[in-house]
Amino acid sequence: MKDHAVSAAEELRRTFDASFAAPPPVAGVHHDLLAVRVAGESLAVRRAETRGLLAGKRVVRLANDAHGMLGLVGIRGGVLPVYDLAFFLRLPRSESRRWIVLTGSPSIALAFDEFERQLRVPDASMAQSSDADRRELVGAVATFEGVARPVLDLAFLHAEIGRRTAEKFR
Repeated sequence: MKDHAVSAAEELRRTFDASFAAPPPVAGVHHDLLAVRVAGESLAVRRAETRGLLAGKRVVRLANDAHGMLGLVGIRGGVLPVYDLAFFLRLPRSESRRWIVLTGSPSIALAFDEFERQLRVPDASMAQSSDADRRELVGAVATFEGVARPVLDLAFLHAEIGRRTAEKFR
């Protein structure tokens, strides 16, 4: 009887330990997003396109904010340019840009008003965007809990900022 109890305990221990060694079960394709607000508009960015999310960082203003550049911010021992996300989305600018998201290589910072939450959206809830005015910036729309959010294409935005900056210095 004792041997049976020992072997049952060893089997439970092996099963328990193996559950941590095995990869988690795949529950289907999903997209990890950050839900944000810019000028009151609900939007999302793909978490995989970000390098960090920070709140309350002091932005040192520059004399000229041409092309949406707000200024510079010190992050992790470096200095990064900060751009106004509302400017590129053709939305009203606000002074409450409390949050910044880091993206791209080389990194830039994009300022926006509010971070709402992280989302995990099933692939079936993603659709191509029909936003003709911002088609390049908005590649998809994610529907989560009944709310449709345009998903920003940060890679395109990073390239667009690089293009505008290169034109400025020609």
